[in-house]
Amino acid sequence: MNRKKSFFIVSMIFLVLSILFFISSYTYFSEYLITFIENKIKREQLYSHPNSLKHQQKIFQTLPIISFSYGILFLLLSLSSFFLLKTQTFHNYLRLSYLKKDLIHFSCQIISFFKLRSLKNNEVYLIILFILIGFYNRVIYLNQYIGYDESVSYLNYVNQSFPFLFLYNVPNNHILNSIFMKVSTSIFGQSLIAIRLPALLSGIFMMPLIYFISKNIFKNNTGIISLFYLSISPVMIYYSTTARGYSLLIVIILIIIIIGYCLYEKITISGILFFSLFSALGFFTIPIMLIPFSGVLFWLILRFKQKDYLNRDIILKLILPLSIISIIFCALLYTPVIIISGGIENIINNKYVQPYSVEYLVTNIFNHFINIIKYYFEGIPSAVNLIFILFLFFGFYEAFKNSNYNAISLVLSFLLSIIIIIIFKRILPWDRVLLFLIPFILIISDSG
Repeated sequence: MNRKKSFFIVSMIFLVLSILFFISSYTYFSEYLITFIENKIKREQLYSHPNSLKHQQKIFQTLPIISFSYGILFLLLSLSSFFLLKTQTFHNYLRLSYLKKDLIHFSCQIISFFKLRSLKNNEVYLIILFILIGFYNRVIYLNQYIGYDESVSYLNYVNQSFPFLFLYNVPNNHILNSIFMKVSTSIFGQSLIAIRLPALLSGIFMMPLIYFISKNIFKNNTGIISLFYLSISPVMIYYSTTARGYSLLIVIILIIIIIGYCLYEKITISGILFFSLFSALGFFTIPIMLIPFSGVLFWLILRFKQKDYLNRDIILKLILPLSIISIIFCALLYTPVIIISGGIENIINNKYVQPYSVEYLVTNIFNHFINIIKYYFEGIPSAVNLIFILFLFFGFYEAFKNSNYNAISLVLSFLLSIIIIIIFKRILPWDRVLLFLIPFILIISDSG
């Protein structure tokens, strides 16, 4: 069977799936699915959810909308695949040899990124030492008293039947982290260490990622300073030993920055797919991924603009595909969440993200961010903080002196995303929401 015929069959399969979803969205056919879901809810004890009857009605109202949306999605996939098959460029992309070469090139980029180049023995010892210090500082706090948010996440979602993992009635459920907690407690039993293990592993994995990003993307002489500060930072240690999804989210952000760097060097289909997949996993962890995701896209645009590479092809072949495919992956991952939660209202407009008045924002925004900065530096000796601030100042100076704007442009891109969110949503983000900024501030200080 030739390639053209096989992809024509794929197009027809998409069309058939589209028709089936359209049919299931009608009341008569959806009743069977609703009855199945209702019985499932009863078996899985989702009736213990507050306002269970109202919640059940929301689920029933959501199902036809989900079915209709998937019908549209598969119809678009069917039509687009049918028309794309008529283009020669698309045929070139579909060649197995091309796809294999694309994946090999992307894999080589990732492997090359993590190679240790021109390291002195002393530097290797320092890297190992600081990672061990960071590991020790985290492990000793694994048995600290469980916090309120941790207990809510565990008791309401993890320590329940499987569907509760996808119940997003309040922002306490960091879904991907909850799934990892479920796996951890299933393997190692119900203990504080098992509950916090996903956060711990993320916090440890974060340290070498920071080093390599500092060294390879932002071209710092060493990543030692950022690695050291990360290993002793009380706020980073706390969220690496708390059963929440913030440390996992930071790791995902660091990964998409690495993939984004590889895409800047060479655009590959594999890179676009992996970038989109990890971005969707970030959204699946916490919806606040919107801020760093848009920030990374702004950063890529700025990088291409600085090199005068930004043109129509970059937008159409990179930025647009990254956005669209990330949305598709995100929609697929959130489908069970939307069904079980009875819609998207709790995801995008829950009571914890209600807008403030403009007067309140203007009056409190400065003090709000000052308090966040103070919180990030709490528990660290004043002398260390002073040295860090000096390094940060010299980092900015060196960056402007050597025209190395990579780290600064990334932080500014994140700040732009935060400003846009504040303006349009009229909210003040919590201190833990902006934790992902800390590694990049450390990287700037490292360049000093």
